[in-house]
Amino acid sequence: MNFSTSDYAQFLRRELLPRVQKPARYTGGEWNEIHKDPKTAAARLVLAFPDVYEIGISYPGYKILYELLNQQADIYAERVYSPWPDFEALLRQNNLPLCSLETGTPLRDFDFVGITLQHELSYSNILNLLDLGRIPLRAAERGADDPLILGGGPGAVNPEPLAELFDLVVLGDGEDVLLELIRRYEALRQAPRAEKIKELSQLPGVYAPGLYHPRYSAAGVLEAIDSEPGVAFPVRHRAAPAPALPQRPLVPYLSVPHDRVTVEVFRGCTRGCRFCQAGMITRPIREREAQDIVNHVLDQITQTGYEEVSLISLSTGDYSQILPLVRTLMRALLPQRVALSFPSLRLDSFRSELAETVRRVRKTGLTFAPEAGSARLRRVINKCLEDEDVLAANLAYVFEEGWDLVKLYFMIGLPTETEADVAEIGQLVRKLLAESKKRGKPGREPRVHLGVCQFVPKPHTPFQWEPQLSREQAIARMEQLARNLPKAVEYRFGKKEREDLNRSYLEGMLARGDRRLWPVIHRAWELGARFDGWGEYFRFDLWQQALIDCGVDADAYVLRARGEDEVLPWSHLDMGTPVAYLKQERNLAQEEQMTKDCRTQGCHTCGVSEQCECPRPLAQPMQEAGTELPAPVFPEREAVRIRLRYQKNDDLRFVGHLDLVNLFRRAARRAKLPLHYSIGFHPQPSLSFGPPLSLGYRALGEWLDLGLDAWREPRQVVQELNQMLPAGIRVDVGREVPLSTPSLTDRINAGEYLLQFGELGDKAGELEKRVLAFLAATEVPGQQWSKNGPVKVNLRTPVMGLTLASDAEGTLLKLVHVVQPGSNAKVSTLVEYFCSGLLEPWRVAVTRTVSGRWQGEGITIP
Repeated sequence: MNFSTSDYAQFLRRELLPRVQKPARYTGGEWNEIHKDPKTAAARLVLAFPDVYEIGISYPGYKILYELLNQQADIYAERVYSPWPDFEALLRQNNLPLCSLETGTPLRDFDFVGITLQHELSYSNILNLLDLGRIPLRAAERGADDPLILGGGPGAVNPEPLAELFDLVVLGDGEDVLLELIRRYEALRQAPRAEKIKELSQLPGVYAPGLYHPRYSAAGVLEAIDSEPGVAFPVRHRAAPAPALPQRPLVPYLSVPHDRVTVEVFRGCTRGCRFCQAGMITRPIREREAQDIVNHVLDQITQTGYEEVSLISLSTGDYSQILPLVRTLMRALLPQRVALSFPSLRLDSFRSELAETVRRVRKTGLTFAPEAGSARLRRVINKCLEDEDVLAANLAYVFEEGWDLVKLYFMIGLPTETEADVAEIGQLVRKLLAESKKRGKPGREPRVHLGVCQFVPKPHTPFQWEPQLSREQAIARMEQLARNLPKAVEYRFGKKEREDLNRSYLEGMLARGDRRLWPVIHRAWELGARFDGWGEYFRFDLWQQALIDCGVDADAYVLRARGEDEVLPWSHLDMGTPVAYLKQERNLAQEEQMTKDCRTQGCHTCGVSEQCECPRPLAQPMQEAGTELPAPVFPEREAVRIRLRYQKNDDLRFVGHLDLVNLFRRAARRAKLPLHYSIGFHPQPSLSFGPPLSLGYRALGEWLDLGLDAWREPRQVVQELNQMLPAGIRVDVGREVPLSTPSLTDRINAGEYLLQFGELGDKAGELEKRVLAFLAATEVPGQQWSKNGPVKVNLRTPVMGLTLASDAEGTLLKLVHVVQPGSNAKVSTLVEYFCSGLLEPWRVAVTRTVSGRWQGEGITIP
């Protein structure tokens, strides 16, 4: 199908989005989305994330690149995410290509498609993105008019299984490479495709897989990796001296996993955990100045309206200025009711001051990762948590401060692990719980949620040569662990957890795979593999069939130990940490010896950088205005209540009710309205809405009550709120109501709906007969679904008015629906009834024109 971008936008919203589970994934239009005229762009790139929208838009690196590239007036970076299977099916049924969110441009029409390699289980989605974008999957099959396919991100450290797919791969920090690469491309635009690729591969940190050729022996052993003349060998990664931060991050209207301000306090890690790929490939450590972090956080709160800030890094508790930073932030955030959280903490670096400080607004979750149960095994992996008494005391303090639940993460199958090491996980957890019970709040039982995953050896780590535990061994150890845990621990090993082990096996195969796995990946995708990281879609049987079809032995990749002198598929890629240092660390692991953090114990000559500054903290000491935190007193009751009427149209009709609530609370915070909050551990803003509207329905007269701690002129509230609301939501009326006014949920029980059927032709008469029969009846049996299954309802009871009409666009039906005791037939069920046999219900445009209270003869507004 050939179409313009405007035609695509109309078709998308009319024919496709009403039929998918979460249509807001595909509309774009988020707060802070960047719009440009594509005709003015010298280079266009689409940032493609091979996972669902909610995961991709939460990814910090994606936000950085989106903003960094669009700061250039002549570069337009747009976005696309992997379509969920329901949307993919509609694209294929309608012979439509996958397009960008911002302009609806097919992927094939960009200069670059930049794909984030987040993890190995996204490989099948990468093939699917390109296929839906009408781009040949193999680099060798692309022509002059096809975009260059770029890979990058944390999973790019061994791109060899996808070497046939990528034209270029960025190694290291994308923000340090991508802009330079695009500028070089502009000078090469008229050059042949092969010349472009070779010239771009001259940039430090850019790898062109097609210019490197693995050589195998007759027995199939990788003997060498040959490079073509004039290209770098090895290809060294790039590390940004000062990693970027997004200034105006995208704020989605859907609920997403990381729905908060995220600020990277430092990049890199010098703890040296031997299993941790991220810690090995992101050196040297680069800390941000504490005051810069504070300034950025406060600006982001204003730009986004979020109520939580997360300080992220590989080990946030190790930030050299963590306590003064947290105290300074909390002085500013407490009065604004903004909470502070940490994604993951080390029990040994956890400080009681942190827990005491962050709980002042609301208690966010706490997660710790001891990784191994025994001190011996923790020495092997260089997880410096030897003093279990200190660990127990720190965890006990968490419960003493009022937390009810803490998450602990462990791994099964670490090198040298024995059954005794597995048994010690249970013993350690018992010790932690016993100490916590002694010091916890009286009458409150401490609970621990245990997360356990299988260890997968990764490239560029000291354990890259180790075999992975077989699935059978992993199952036995998981079952052993489950039997030995106390009842207070939340953990089970069932069908889902067994399937997780199959995913670990696949991850292990791909993580250390070579180019001979490309046919397997391609075949699994052909068979239907999608979203392999998602339990509901992962099909291990498809991958098993693909391995059989391609004659590949997966065990040779997963279970085999590598020799230290063996040529590895990634041997020509230098991620900064020398192989000699990795071997040294592997030897120390076998001797059960630890390597202390070089920031406290001196340089270990890991060889990452001649300018490595890890022996000393990079952030300057922070000057604090005292160490005491304020104790603001918040009003227990709102000072004024403003009742607002708003419209919901355009793409915002695809946002559900709970997401709409979040949209308004963030808009109110961006507008700096003095929102009233409830009192307690989890304060909530005083926002009260009328009855929810079905997804996809428009509305012209919805109501909400806004509680404020200080008086504001209602017209001013309307004006300031509209400036911070997205297109599609507009407030048109605002007035003050007494605090004693009944809530909207008590007042509103009726709505007037306009159903637009369009041109029905001969079927219009059938609809008229159905309407007349409906009005004449006292009971119209129907069925609708609830969470407990199908429910029988009388469709006639809630309908107080039904009028058939027409306009220039076709047939209309005006319906008055009233919620009454014993009447639970939904408007959507009524729409299905009137559409049955005439047209699909999703084709009917439904608008709630009035919302209010039924008074016997009509609806009065609240």
